[in-house]
Amino acid sequence: MITHRHHEPIGRIPIVQVSPVVDGGRWSAKAFVGEVVPFGATIFREGHDAIGAELALTSPSGKTTLHRLELQGYGTDRWQTQVRLDEIGTYNFKVQAFGDDFETWHHNTEIKLAAGIDQELMMLEGVALFERAAAAATSKTIATYFSGLAKSLADTKISPFERFLLTNTDDALAAVRANPIRSLVTESQQYQVACERE
Repeated sequence: MITHRHHEPIGRIPIVQVSPVVDGGRWSAKAFVGEVVPFGATIFREGHDAIGAELALTSPSGKTTLHRLELQGYGTDRWQTQVRLDEIGTYNFKVQAFGDDFETWHHNTEIKLAAGIDQELMMLEGVALFERAAAAATSKTIATYFSGLAKSLADTKISPFERFLLTNTDDALAAVRANPIRSLVTESQQYQVACERE
């Protein structure tokens, strides 16, 4: 009888080589209280669409925090963040990867505006993107902000280029960074770090 290895559905984002992991996660990695620990993973996806990643870290006292991972160099597929561990006990962590839909739209829109093609189409895509982000927002303030951006992108009295600039302000970029517009969210398995006193 031939058994086939189960394959992940196409379109998911592979997360491999998660660290710090000892023996594939069989043992807890070790750290000392106060130590700044690098967490990382190799994450990639087919095609040119942008991806983002974050670390979900649960402390021994049960508080979960999210930390955005940064790409360690173009073309490396290696993502990392550093977190200081301040409690004694076992931390649980996993890495979440996602399609960064804002970054993909932003990049494509920049190219098309410069080339003078599909300008209104890109504005409509942006409207749909921010409406979806507003609907998914966890706070009323962010929902209102994203709705406002959607309305601005739909305003044909302003040129597409001027509308695009409204999504390029420090405020807009900070809001999207803190509330990523995601698709294809994928999680690694959970791993542990045992944090001991020095």
